[in-house]
Amino acid sequence: MKIKLLGTHTCQHCKLAVRYMTEKNIPFTEVFVEDPEGQKLAIENNVAQVPVLFVEKDDGTKEIVRNRAGEVLAYLKAIA
Repeated sequence: MKIKLLGTHTCQHCKLAVRYMTEKNIPFTEVFVEDPEGQKLAIENNVAQVPVLFVEKDDGTKEIVRNRAGEVLAYLKAIA
């Protein structure tokens, strides 16, 4: 499984997700909206709020987990 977290440098929910994945040894890549790659990812996926997880599962399927009502942390707890 590959996880890419889209966030900002100042987002507290993003920092919480990063801390959780680090503590649970969940491998991930962090991309920031402030950077060109993050801007492109946000525009292409109509992201209005961060954090957002872009998940590519081992079977090749892809999933986008948006932070509505704590969905990001709930998703991470389910896979930890």
